[in-house]
Amino acid sequence: MFALLLEFQYGEGKMKHFSRMNIRNVFALSFSYFVALPMLAVFAIGSIFVLRNAKADAIDKIKTFHSSLISQLELEEKSVSARLSHLMYANNGSILSLSCSADTDDATIKYEAVEKLSSAMDYSLPPTSEILSARFCFLSGRFVEYKSSLNMEISDEFKKLLSDDIGNVHTMAFNAGSYPSLYVGTTDGNLIWIAGIAPGAFLDRSRSIEYVFLYQISSVYRTLQSYDTAYALKRNSIGYTAILSKAGDILSSARMDRADLDQYLNGKRKKGYSYITTEFDSYKILTIVKNIDLFESGWYFLQVLLVIILIVFASFIVFLRILLKNVIYPVNDVSKALKSVESGNLSMHIEPSGVEEVRNAIHSFNAMCRRLKALVSDYEEKISEQANSPDRLFCSYVQGKITDGELAIFEKTQLSEMHRLILLRAMDRNWTSMLSLANDLDTDMEFSSKCIMAPYKKNSWIILYKEDAGGAPMALTERILETFRRTTQTKATIVISKAVRSISDTNNELKYLKMSEEILPIVAWDTIHELSNLEQYLEPVVENQVNYALLAKAILKGDVKKINEEKERIFVEFMNSNMDNSKKIVMSLILSFFTLIDNEAVGEIGILGFHQDYVSTVDSLEDVKSLMLFTSTFISQAEKSVRSKLNEADFSPVEKAKRFIGSNYQKVSISLSSVAEYVGLNERYLSTLFSREEGETFISYLTTLRMQKAKELLKGTAFKVYEVAQMCGYQNSEHFNKTFKKLYGVSPTEYRKMNNRQ
Repeated sequence: MFALLLEFQYGEGKMKHFSRMNIRNVFALSFSYFVALPMLAVFAIGSIFVLRNAKADAIDKIKTFHSSLISQLELEEKSVSARLSHLMYANNGSILSLSCSADTDDATIKYEAVEKLSSAMDYSLPPTSEILSARFCFLSGRFVEYKSSLNMEISDEFKKLLSDDIGNVHTMAFNAGSYPSLYVGTTDGNLIWIAGIAPGAFLDRSRSIEYVFLYQISSVYRTLQSYDTAYALKRNSIGYTAILSKAGDILSSARMDRADLDQYLNGKRKKGYSYITTEFDSYKILTIVKNIDLFESGWYFLQVLLVIILIVFASFIVFLRILLKNVIYPVNDVSKALKSVESGNLSMHIEPSGVEEVRNAIHSFNAMCRRLKALVSDYEEKISEQANSPDRLFCSYVQGKITDGELAIFEKTQLSEMHRLILLRAMDRNWTSMLSLANDLDTDMEFSSKCIMAPYKKNSWIILYKEDAGGAPMALTERILETFRRTTQTKATIVISKAVRSISDTNNELKYLKMSEEILPIVAWDTIHELSNLEQYLEPVVENQVNYALLAKAILKGDVKKINEEKERIFVEFMNSNMDNSKKIVMSLILSFFTLIDNEAVGEIGILGFHQDYVSTVDSLEDVKSLMLFTSTFISQAEKSVRSKLNEADFSPVEKAKRFIGSNYQKVSISLSSVAEYVGLNERYLSTLFSREEGETFISYLTTLRMQKAKELLKGTAFKVYEVAQMCGYQNSEHFNKTFKKLYGVSPTEYRKMNNRQ
């Protein structure tokens, strides 16, 4: 699981880095991925979920509080309306009749009338402090008040409403804060209900009363004050609440000031605060609360969750410390000791520690070191006895470990026995497979009695074969190849030298044997070759491959223009050489290509999918024309295969541009702009960069490439000239003819005739 996670996140390349980490770091990283990070994720997700729910619950509580205020306000509005109606209709309108007595300028009469009116109203109204006053307004312009004078001006809109609907009671609300001379005991922020009626002739038989008003103080202020005080003391999370009119006036508020309200009305809400409103009829309830207070109910749960996570985290830490002390550290000691043993120190001893299984492993390790030390000691004694044996000395000589001068046990010109050198080159570069082969062959008595294997390269062995008089190693070599196939499940090629007896012959055969390894990529796998059959190709083919490195690099980079230039050069060489030399040129080209692929770490030769026995194939060709056709086919096949294997991201912008041009030169629409867009560069910058690296402009490069392809089509096909022009990206055949003649000195038609005569 851990490995899959790492591979998903970092890719296969990064996995090698983690595979080289020590076990302590692996455990630490595993703890981070599978304990620490999940815990943090759980806490983060849990926090979001809990805080979101806490906020929703807090807002619901505020909305519920608003609903209770609305119910209270509705009840009070009905109450003041009912009380005024009671005054009007009680005792057959006696209250109105008494009030009319006060409609006089005579102070004495008015005083007596007011006293009688007050007594009647005290009797008619419940004895409560909620009733502030009542006002009777007369048509004469005079008025009389019950209790204190409120000095409140009634709006014309309210009066009109009463006049239009005579005989019905209507209510409206005022902010008591606007009227400093209110009833004793009121404070700023109180809400006052005003109920009004225009009595009319039905109620006012004297027809002298215009309006009657009843003033009642609201108890909602005390409710707001209690909740706001509790919020200020952090006993609830309701926030500060106010009752507003539709016009935006504060009707009632215990703590909310005008500045907060103005910010709200102007849309400039205070940062870190939430504004929650509920509208009903002519009023609006506004609550301002700190955002942090909305999450109050979730903080406790998060604290509990955090404590739990910390406890679990601490438990894992304790577990890891125990694991490190009893398992990891002892295992790490064993790992270090193994490295020391690998370097040759067999005197290692580790003090046993940790759990029982680890202690047993350490005891076994110590016992193994003692045993190995004894075995090595015995082996060194045997080696010292065999060190000077002819076979061992000859093997060391083949590997280049000793010189002619050090080979004193041999005669300078003659060896005691006939020998052959066998080169085995594997497709696989894994040492493990090669060692598996060596172990298998060591168990073969015939092989072990006649052969000594010496590693030459990572994928190559040189086998020293003691040949019986007149014998040949072919049968044994076939057994070696079969054993290799069975053991490694891969392919190999074998080359056998001539029989040698003298030191000088050994040097010569070894030189050509090592050279033959370079030519093996162009012969078939799972084959056995006599060195004498390959010698004719070694020096002229292997050493000449450097002359075709430019073409190989052009194929690797997808540079079609350079490919065409080099191919034309090779074809000229064909025309100026005999058939044998031309064949060697082709094999040098193929070898150069495969060598470059191998050096560039593009992949093993067989991965390209078209590997074959090129030596035999080229040898079977009979004329230059078929040789040219084979060469063109190989180049095209190689170019196509490489294009599918390589990652274009590894190329420079100019190389990308050339590959794009090579794939799209036949399109009329191709331009510097389209190439720049593909490469991802600015047109001007790409043009400058292209000219600097290639030594010619973009247009010149494209034109030359098109003309190269035109020459190839004119020589090798029967297409008409205008068809060739279209196939090379020219819609106008006249423009094509003009460009071709300017570049090559002859027209396309003349060029075709010249080449058909050859």
